[in-house]
Amino acid sequence: MEDMVGFLETIDGLPGKILGLDGLPLAIVLMIVSLSVFGAVLVNNLADRRYVFEYAFSFAMMLLGAVIANLVLFDKVLLIDNAIAMAAIFSNIGMVFSGLTLMVIYRLASPAGV
Repeated sequence: MEDMVGFLETIDGLPGKILGLDGLPLAIVLMIVSLSVFGAVLVNNLADRRYVFEYAFSFAMMLLGAVIANLVLFDKVLLIDNAIAMAAIFSNIGMVFSGLTLMVIYRLASPAGV
């Protein structure tokens, strides 16, 4: 694991630049991506969706919600002094809204009798 993190640090913050999170440390970017994967799997299991496209769409929506929430809320002050904990809280807030939106989209896209 340390080798992978070391490799990602040598490519000059590329994951953060790809996601538009230039100012965030690598640990926070990796946490946002991993929380998005977990959220996408959770939403797809709750909505009974099993196709690869739906997993990819759910991951993209969860990641978008987490990134937007972190960009909007990151300069807000919480009673927590840890930046990683604040990013996790903000990511979860964004992914709740993304997850609810996905559940509505999946519900409207399902056939009438299902």
